[in-house]
Amino acid sequence: TALPPCSMNPANTGHPMKSKWGRKLFVRMGATALGAIGLLIAVVVIWPGQFLNVVLHIAGLDVRIESVDANLVARNMAFENVIWTDNDAQLQGSASKLEFVGFALQDGQIILQDLKLENVKLTEISSDDIDTDSVPNSNTSTPEWKTIWDGFLKGVAIQHIEWNHVHSAWNDRQSIDLYNGVCDGLKLDVSGIELAPLTWSSATVVDPNFPEAVEIQSSEIQGFWREHEWHLESTGLNIPGFETKGEISWPDMTGQGELQIDWGLLPVWATDLGLQPWIHDLNLANEKTVISWDLRQDKWAARASGPSWFSLASNGSRESWDISMNLREIPEK
Repeated sequence: TALPPCSMNPANTGHPMKSKWGRKLFVRMGATALGAIGLLIAVVVIWPGQFLNVVLHIAGLDVRIESVDANLVARNMAFENVIWTDNDAQLQGSASKLEFVGFALQDGQIILQDLKLENVKLTEISSDDIDTDSVPNSNTSTPEWKTIWDGFLKGVAIQHIEWNHVHSAWNDRQSIDLYNGVCDGLKLDVSGIELAPLTWSSATVVDPNFPEAVEIQSSEIQGFWREHEWHLESTGLNIPGFETKGEISWPDMTGQGELQIDWGLLPVWATDLGLQPWIHDLNLANEKTVISWDLRQDKWAARASGPSWFSLASNGSRESWDISMNLREIPEK
């Protein structure tokens, strides 16, 4: 009797089933990958604020952000309604908006083309409000400047900064408000701090030593600080009754500049220091005084002119000095 034909090729018996199973596995893996990518896009792009808040919470940072607008291709990012707390620095902060434009990381240095701040508030935390259990290093002294840059971060460079209002307060009695400011460059690294021209439209200083707030008009400052030297200069620093411009460096104590005092425009806090009777007795209400200086390493000179009846000039070097004064009259009471 003849046997029925059969195939002895094992490849022919199992191949159709294996191919079908392999295609299903490939489809499932592809669908899973696409789903993961879609979820990542949804979390990072559609809900970046929630995603960033979770990351900050996992990192142990007390920061809350309401919304984030990110354009990673253009290297731009904006945060709205940001609130943060730094117990180590005893500082609380908030901002209605922080916008970073053109950010990059190069050789451990953070680089920003533009930083825009809106309604920033920085407030010192009272020691009574700090949870000491959450601050394991609360007794650690402030690190030295150079040790800050020992880690991954080697520096920060910002090409342009602008803000509409920055409020800083401490001791519940002292505060500074800066309005409509622009800084043309700020650099921080292990060598120190470099500040390009910084201007503001107005500023308000509150201090218990002043009977009332001091209003500082439109002004400009720039300079640098290093561990063993600093330099400060200004094209115009305007306080009621005082206008100054010039530069000065330390430790060389070199520089030149000018200070103009308008006695009639001195604020109440200055006259309350006991100057008011003096201004009245010497008839200074309509007078001005201009003081100038030119300090160099090998010689120096200083002059004072005003009130109208007084002038003084002095100069000197390491070997000698000279001073002269002109007093035409002493005003009567």
